[in-house]
Amino acid sequence: MTAVPLYVPDGLDLTPLLGRDDLTFDDVKNLPEDFRYELRDGRLVLLPTPFYIHQRIAYETVAALDANAPDDVAVSPEISVFVDGSELRPDGAVIDIGGVARIPVFAADVRLVIEVVSTGSSESAGSREDNCGYKAGRYAEAGIPLYWVIDPLGERVTFTEFVLSADGSYRRGPALSELVELDRPWPVTLDLPVWTAYRDKVSTPRRRR
Repeated sequence: MTAVPLYVPDGLDLTPLLGRDDLTFDDVKNLPEDFRYELRDGRLVLLPTPFYIHQRIAYETVAALDANAPDDVAVSPEISVFVDGSELRPDGAVIDIGGVARIPVFAADVRLVIEVVSTGSSESAGSREDNCGYKAGRYAEAGIPLYWVIDPLGERVTFTEFVLSADGSYRRGPALSELVELDRPWPVTLDLPVWTAYRDKVSTPRRRR
């Protein structure tokens, strides 16, 4: 599992927002900074706090990118991205340095987004179907050149790269589970077998002593 129950700050009344499909950024801009949500096509979608292995893989991916990042970009962990009226929250992103002072950042300033798959039904935010369907479509429409999906829920941790084509759609690569050496957005190495072994280690129940 990669998600825990939803956290709603004490005293936060979401009644005026939930169940609507006409919300705008102005309706949600004053929500607490530590409250995890997305604004999707006028709907407020609440996000659970990720489990440790989800956060660890997101961290490792961001760190691998940051190691060789050029000076004109910032590599960020989870951050809000404004996508044509919606506010999405990927697990990581590469952003032009001139755009990092805004929250949410504009999609036009984003070079790469990263999503780590979470458990849940096919309709759940962060699920495999959601990341490779809805979010892939929205990120492509926004013109974000690269999109990475990392899936820790199968037998092995897998990595899939989506590359924006000239027609504005993503070209989806294969799901890889071995050592991945990439040359875009710059040289990056992701050691998926190590991540799989670590996931299995921390996911195995242990008897208390």
